Amino acid sequence: MVSTSPQSSSPLPSCLEKPLPLDGFQGTPDEVEQQWYDQVYLGSGDRMKQLTWRAVIVGMLLGSILSLTNLYANLKMGWSFGVALTAGIISFALWNAFVRLGISKSPMTILENTCMQSAASSAGYSTGGTLTSAVAALLLLTGQHMPLGTTFAWIFFIAVLGVTMAIPMKRQMINIEQIRFPDSIATAETLKVLYSEGKKAAGQAKALLYSALFAAANAIAMAAGGERWLGTVQQHILGNWYQRTIFFKWDLMFVGAGALVGMKTSLSLFIGGTVCWALYVP
Repeated sequence: MVSTSPQSSSPLPSCLEKPLPLDGFQGTPDEVEQQWYDQVYLGSGDRMKQLTWRAVIVGMLLGSILSLTNLYANLKMGWSFGVALTAGIISFALWNAFVRLGISKSPMTILENTCMQSAASSAGYSTGGTLTSAVAALLLLTGQHMPLGTTFAWIFFIAVLGVTMAIPMKRQMINIEQIRFPDSIATAETLKVLYSEGKKAAGQAKALLYSALFAAANAIAMAAGGERWLGTVQQHILGNWYQRTIFFKWDLMFVGAGALVGMKTSLSLFIGGTVCWALYVP
């Protein structure tokens, strides 16, 4: 058990000024949790708003919409995202706009936004880990769609199981083993940029905007005929391999996924896929 301390009236400290140690916390599980409580939570997490109604409601609304993107991403490349990164950026921009319009008195704190994207991520994983794996496999085996009521019941009980297991899994995997998750790290780094001040933050925020605009332009270009043109070119170059559905796919979603997992994992996937499907199977 961790100890508690009374709240004080000192100014709110910035979570950005209390980075986690690079080597992680050391010791027994109880010592690790105590170190996290003393060095990270106290002075910020106990004084700054986190679990609020607006954070949960916005997370639910954004998650219900963004969860649909997981259907596309998972069926496209077999990998589901928690939509936390997208939800965090949208929530930050949306709530700042509410403040400027006078709809809200204060913007979300960085910890509120973290709570919000956790709720949104839960909704995102409800589609990514269920509908595009077991349900899709069942459809391929039987040729029939699962009844809608059964599908809803399946998702609901998996969600109940996820909520039940969330606390012990988080304590073991995050607090004790201190495993780093690519999607979560990317979301945390993005929030730190959005909530920091100065020219560096403004420049990085612009880079996010320009990246989004470029991705949108690329998607429009591919839909307007670019993908068909690339397919024709590759058909002439790859020949029989192309007939076996082996070809290069230009999609910035794969570029973003590779950036999240890193070069080593990306190269491993590329080499493994090439050896298996382009050499061994033929």
